[in-house]
Amino acid sequence: NTKMRQELLRIQVPNLECGCIGITPNGGTIVSGWDDGKIRAFFPESGRLKFVITDAHTESVTALAVCNDDDSNPPWRMVSGGQDGRVRVWSVTSSHQSLVQSFKEHRSPVTCIRVTKDNEQCISASADGSCIVWDLQRMVRLLALFEPTVFHSVLYHPDESQILTCGSNHQISYWDAYDGSAIRVIDGGKAEMTALDVDPQGELFVSGSGDMLVKVWHYDDGVTTAVGKGHSGRVNALRISPDQKSVVSVGAEGAIFVWLMPEEGARDMAAEGYSAKAGVKDEIDDIQQEISNLNMRLLSVEKLTEILAVNTNRTNAIVKDLKPNYYDVSRSPLLSPTNTSSMNSLDRMIDRMEKEKKKKATKKNKRKRK
Repeated sequence: NTKMRQELLRIQVPNLECGCIGITPNGGTIVSGWDDGKIRAFFPESGRLKFVITDAHTESVTALAVCNDDDSNPPWRMVSGGQDGRVRVWSVTSSHQSLVQSFKEHRSPVTCIRVTKDNEQCISASADGSCIVWDLQRMVRLLALFEPTVFHSVLYHPDESQILTCGSNHQISYWDAYDGSAIRVIDGGKAEMTALDVDPQGELFVSGSGDMLVKVWHYDDGVTTAVGKGHSGRVNALRISPDQKSVVSVGAEGAIFVWLMPEEGARDMAAEGYSAKAGVKDEIDDIQQEISNLNMRLLSVEKLTEILAVNTNRTNAIVKDLKPNYYDVSRSPLLSPTNTSSMNSLDRMIDRMEKEKKKKATKKNKRKRK
C-alpha cells in the first residue's frame, strides 16, 4: 500500500531468485522471470500461482515485457529475454502458453525489453552493446543500435519517435526510432546509468545510476531538474507513478524509496476532472492534515492530564481535612488518577481506618487495666 507504506503481499519461490517482473495492463496477472529459466505468473490478489512456462530460456530469465493486451480476453502476448541472449515471444491463453517466435541475435544477456503501444514492435537491450527493434507482426529485425557500452535500460518516447538508452558508459543517448541514427548524448553522472523511465507527456524523464542517485531530467533540454539522494547501493529500477506525483526507486541494498515529483513534472489532476491536486502541494496538504490531527490528540491528552491532576489534588485535600497527616491519597494504588473507582472507595477506606484505630485504642486500654 503506497499510502500507508505497508506490505500487502509477498510472493516467494524457495531457493530461487526473481530477475524481472511485469504486470498486465488491467492488473490481472503478475508475470515474473526466474533464474531457473522459468516464467511464473501469479494472481495479484492472493499470490497464487496462475501458470508456469517451463524451460522458457535455457538459463535465467533476465527481462520481461507484457504487450498491451487484455489478459481477461485471451490470447495475450508477452516478450521475454534471457541470459542466453535470446528474445522470445509468447502467446498466453486460458488453457496453455505457446512459443510464437524465438530471436537469437544478441550475444550477451538481454537486460531490458519495451513494447510499443500498438504491440507492433518491441526493442531489446543487451549487455553486448546492441539494441534491436523487432517487428512483432512479421517476426523480423527492423533496426539495430550499437554503442561501446553495456546497455542497462531502454525506452520509447511517448510519441515513439525517439528511443532513450543508458548503460555502463555513464551516458544517456537519444536515438531516432525511424532509422536508428544517434541524435544526441548527455552525460548522466559519475557512474554507470542503470534505469530509465519517462512521463506520459514526454517532457521529463527520470534516471537511476550506480552512484546511488535518482535524477529528474528535462527531456528536450537534457538538463537535470532535481536530484534525490538516499540509496546506499546502486539504483536497480525506478518508475514514475501513474498520477505522476511520485517516483518509486529500488536499490541494490534492498531499499524502496518513494520520491515526490517536482511540481513542473506533476500531472494536473484537477484540470483533468479529478478532485486531487497536482504536484507536491497535495502531499503537503496531507501532511499538514496529519499534523493537525496529531496536535488535536496531544491537546486531548494534555487536557485529560490536567483534569486528573485537579481531581487528585481535590482528593488529597478531602483526606487531609478528615484525617490530617494520616494518609496521602496520591501514594495509594486504589486512589491513583488512573483508577476510575477511587472516589467511590474513599468513604469506605476512611471508615476502615477509623475502625482499625478504635480497635487499637481498645486493646491498649485493656493492657493498661491489666
